[in-house]
This record gives sequence, C-alpha cells and structure tokens, in this order.
Amino acid sequence: MSIRRYVQLACTFLMMAYGSLWADELGQFEEDVTRGRESRSREDRHHPRHHDHDWDEFCFDMIWDLAFQASEGQNQWDCFHWIGEGFSYSNQRVRRTPTPLREAGDPLVPFVRIDGAWQHVSDEIEAWDVYGQVGYGAIGMDYRRTRFDQFRPQKTLRMEWWHLLSRLSYGSQIEVDFGMGIYGLKGQERTSGFSLTSAILYYPNDHWGLEFRPTVAWINRDNTVNDFDLALHLRQEAVGVKLGYRWTKSTNVTLDGPYVGLVLRW
Repeated sequence: MSIRRYVQLACTFLMMAYGSLWADELGQFEEDVTRGRESRSREDRHHPRHHDHDWDEFCFDMIWDLAFQASEGQNQWDCFHWIGEGFSYSNQRVRRTPTPLREAGDPLVPFVRIDGAWQHVSDEIEAWDVYGQVGYGAIGMDYRRTRFDQFRPQKTLRMEWWHLLSRLSYGSQIEVDFGMGIYGLKGQERTSGFSLTSAILYYPNDHWGLEFRPTVAWINRDNTVNDFDLALHLRQEAVGVKLGYRWTKSTNVTLDGPYVGLVLRW
C-alpha cells in the first residue's frame, strides 16, 4: 500500500474520531421525548441512569402548596377564598387604564406582552425564544416557541407551548398564574402532549422584578418535558430587558443556559 493511501486512511480516521466528539444532544432529547414505554423499560434494565428529580419535585411541590393547600389548622375553603380574591383583584385592576391600581405598561396582568430572547445552551447549541401573552384581567392566553439550533452535528429542534391562563393578583407587586394547554415538538418527527404551567412574578418597584415560570408536559403518557425559567426583569415603562437562566429537561438530557431578551408590555 502506498504512503499516499496510508495518509488518506489516517485522515479519514481522524475526521471520524473528531466528529464523534460532538454529542448529538438534540437527537438524544428528541429520542427521550418520543420513545415509548417498552424501549424505555428495556434501556432502564440494561443501562441504569441517574435521575435528577430533586429540583423538579421541589419546584412543583412549592407551586402545588401555594395553589391548593390551605395552611395546617385553617378551613379548607381558605384556598378557594385565596384564589377568588386574586381573581377579583386582577379584574379590578383593568376596569380603567390608567387607574390607581394599574398604569399602562404595568408588568402585571398585561393586555399584551411580547418577549424575544437568545439563549446560550452550549458551545454547539443556541436557542431563540419568542413568548407572547394576551389577556384581560384574570383571564389570559400565552404562546411560547423555542428553536434550538445545533451546529455539529447540524440539527434543529422546535418546541411550542399554548396555555389558557388564570392570572391572580395580590396587591400591586405580586402575580401568580396557573394554566393548562398543549405542547408540541418538531424535530425528525412531530409529537405533542398535555401541559401545565405556572408563574410567580414579583415587582417590588417600577424598575425591576423577578419572574419564575415552571412548566411540565406529558407526552404519550410515558415521557415528560420539564421547563424552568428564572429571570430578572429591568424595565422602563412599556419596554424592558430580561436576564435569566432556563432549564429544559427530558429524562436524560438537560438543555440549559443563560439568556438575554427584550420585553414589550401594554
């Protein structure tokens, strides 16, 4: 065999080894979400995995307790009273705009909200995210679309969330949202499922605030997608900037990283 042939084979081998260094995270994420119970059980038997459920359970236990559990020793109807009070206050805030309770561009119970953000997931993955919300008082609807772009190997994964929201206000600084809707995923194939979402927004003054938005989706009764979004909002009237960190998790893969975005509200 000639020296030239040896060089060609060596170059081919190095290129294959170099390419194998890049993990197909988006492909693994989609496989987690779309595979069935039988394949999952078979993998569990042969390849035990570490499941990082502590953070998930903490977040959703906190939301559950906040929404549905009355304090120990109190009447069970206190929970419904708490929800009704927040529902009523949200409606009062939008009867006239501006009002003593709400100004145009207020970050809580907006008529219209539009977000756009860029997220750094890893050296090989970035994400572009669009979030929209419309509503009047305590009733609203939101839509979120996230596109993950992977450079090596080249791949795109799109996620969509639709939710009908109940937006509860407590004073002029706190809003708690609960919603249900549908989740969609498009990669090599399409899949969809049922999802629940919540949000806690806290604005101590007119110029900054915090938002925590957990969401979970169930796919084919077997697989889940957990999404956690924590952000600091800086605003001036109807325009704001958000700096945050977002975790999007399947069984084995977590697509997470910091992001920066622009927020418009009215």
